[in-house]
Amino acid sequence: KTYSWLSWNYVAEIMYAWKVVCYPTIYVMINSSTNLNNFRIEQNWYLFNINHELNAWDFLIIDWETKLAKFNSIPVEYSWPFPAIEPWLNNIEMWINDWAIANYDVVYIYKNLYL
Repeated sequence: KTYSWLSWNYVAEIMYAWKVVCYPTIYVMINSSTNLNNFRIEQNWYLFNINHELNAWDFLIIDWETKLAKFNSIPVEYSWPFPAIEPWLNNIEMWINDWAIANYDVVYIYKNLYL
């Protein structure tokens, strides 16, 4: 799933019509920003939060398979259980801090897993 040119908070639902949970990788690319110093992703009521100054061309990679989060290729500390994408409906919310002006792209990559 690709969400392009987001400029504010965004709510999405991923319909995962498969039988086994999967573990995605999220790529977030900041296209432009002003005063952006907090980016949050909530999936199925679990919150991932990064408090860092984010500028144009910065990127985040959050990988469920390796349980690794990176900011511009540098591992960052996190407190998140990496919730799986469950069969059926998954709620995903992306937030930026209130006073920020930003434009960003988000890519969710996941595959159908077999037993």
